[in-house]
Amino acid sequence: MRKGVIWVAAVLYIGIGIVAIGLILSAALPAIGKLKDRNTYAQTKELFFIIDENIRKVVLEGPGSQRELSPLTVSKGQFNVNETSVSWSMRTEALVVEPSDLLNKIIKKEGNVKIWQDKTGTKDEYVLNLLANYDKIKLQVAEGSAGLPLLGTYTMLVKNTGEFDSERIIVSLTIS
Repeated sequence: MRKGVIWVAAVLYIGIGIVAIGLILSAALPAIGKLKDRNTYAQTKELFFIIDENIRKVVLEGPGSQRELSPLTVSKGQFNVNETSVSWSMRTEALVVEPSDLLNKIIKKEGNVKIWQDKTGTKDEYVLNLLANYDKIKLQVAEGSAGLPLLGTYTMLVKNTGEFDSERIIVSLTIS
């Protein structure tokens, strides 16, 4: 009779332990996800500052100037380059900056990088955005470069071609 009581108690303790671990994980995992997204944002923002600095340096130094950025790591989100800008966006539950809505766009500017967070239709879900605009520079993604949007680790070669298009200097970006 005594052995049966011990086994019942052991099973109950194990069951209570599993429930407790489940409750702790259900509360901790969303917080861990938000921390990961904040870290991704901080790394990507730093990457933007580095890309922006190098684009502006090759323009100032003149034709033939080039810089290699390696590693260029985008761990989450959508990283894009077009003729006039470099942009990145990521869906997240983390509240990083004051969120915007359709009628009230709140844009934070750090150096040449604009940062804003849009609300989505889903509760506690946002789209975090980074944007670096170039009015007097035309960015040209070289043929044979990695496809856009970027996700992963790459090497980027930023080169001043010395050519102009409509009074905008052309900067070639080779992504491999």
